[in-house]
Amino acid sequence: AYQADQKQTSSSIRPSDDARVPIRGTVGSSNVQPNGGSMAIVPSLFVTVLQEIGRLCNSKVEFRSTVSTSKITQFSVEVLFSNEKIGNGIGKTRDEAQVQAAEKALQNLQS
Repeated sequence: AYQADQKQTSSSIRPSDDARVPIRGTVGSSNVQPNGGSMAIVPSLFVTVLQEIGRLCNSKVEFRSTVSTSKITQFSVEVLFSNEKIGNGIGKTRDEAQVQAAEKALQNLQS
């Protein structure tokens, strides 16, 4: 169920040179945070947007994670879009690494 204070948003991500896929989603109070008068999207939204792009393109989006157990535990996550690596991230938690990987993947899809 969606909350009454949510706004409808739309943006475009270009998955290929000849096709544009409109992305429409709902951004509610749980997905935005005040940031000095402007609004900043919560990082976990990157994962959701990437999964939605995959769904709209009928493409598989997969997150593969590994753990490095040296003195400091670090997580590494790769994003695969139709079995092609399009982003990676490293973080102190799996979620942090996944969000970073999803953000980089979205940046790569835009370019």
